[in-house]
Amino acid sequence: MGLDRRADHLLDRQRPPPPAARDVFRFIPASELLAGLKAPEWHIRKYLESDSLGVLYGPPETGKSFVTIDWACCIATGKEWRGNRVKAGPVLVIIGEGRNGYARRLAAWAKANDTSLQDVPLHVSNMATQLTDPIASVELEAVVAEFARTYGDPVLIVVDTLARNFGPGDENSSRDMQAAIATCDLLRDATKASVVLVHHVGKDASRGARGSGALLGAVDCEYSVTRESDGLLRFESTKMKEAARPEPLAFRFESVDLGLVDDEGEPVTSAVLVDADPPAAEQAARGTGLGAAQRRILKTLQDEYARCRANVLKDGRDPDCALVTVERWKELLKADNHHRQVVSKAVKALTDRGLVVIVEPHAILGGGA
Repeated sequence: MGLDRRADHLLDRQRPPPPAARDVFRFIPASELLAGLKAPEWHIRKYLESDSLGVLYGPPETGKSFVTIDWACCIATGKEWRGNRVKAGPVLVIIGEGRNGYARRLAAWAKANDTSLQDVPLHVSNMATQLTDPIASVELEAVVAEFARTYGDPVLIVVDTLARNFGPGDENSSRDMQAAIATCDLLRDATKASVVLVHHVGKDASRGARGSGALLGAVDCEYSVTRESDGLLRFESTKMKEAARPEPLAFRFESVDLGLVDDEGEPVTSAVLVDADPPAAEQAARGTGLGAAQRRILKTLQDEYARCRANVLKDGRDPDCALVTVERWKELLKADNHHRQVVSKAVKALTDRGLVVIVEPHAILGGGA
């Protein structure tokens, strides 16, 4: 079958049905929309929502791929990411180059986390794709559909990097970037996965990710990764469309001996990201022996106090007058999907340690918090 006929065959077989066969444009009452209201579903709590398009960008050698490897491995194994719950499930990684290097990074992650990646639903492509090419887009959708039939819908799809998987066209062209985004949207529509694009920074780093602004307009979340002079990697949210921006994080590289030697007998190593020293407030909370869930619950109260103090200060009043009710604290925890029993136990632990003092109707931060 010639290339043109093969292309027509693939398009006829795999192209989604026309809009009329799926749905038609119409207006619905707001009440109908509100009837389907539900809390966000997180693939990585506070950082990556389901059925979303995200970008993680930064200069070369800043650890962008290491962050997405961390995400991919945590989701595939069900391991928490930096104390945040994940939705475990299949993960697909589309890489454009360096499969041997990628394998060493996966091996380093497994060794550093004492977690086997054997028989986990983490799959890596054998070559790059072309997001802007219509035929390659259809083929990619077909391959992902076949994967889903065997392993279930992927929870996360990583494209590393956008440049290597962009295909024909120009990243600065709005039309070409929209074509790449459309391919990502097809995958999201079919699987409800989080699609994350690893991308490069532009010539002017202050303007964010390079290429057409159509990408920033389309993404639901965006993160920047920078490497400071002290060697620390700074991970920061630069856009969160439907939720509050999560707190910035700091990482450092840690070398991992893979137990191999090269042809000259030198040990083969790779690296993983480990948490850098947390801020003083977090160190104080960790020093109490609290668990991860208890620290998150305490931080929710700390963040609400910070917000209230800022509002009070803005009104020209004494920020020490800011107070948070127990009811408000629990409302925030409920919105974050904390289980009621977990909250009850955590509040008791926090009050027993003097980190929180309950003076009805208020929850007051203790000296240690």
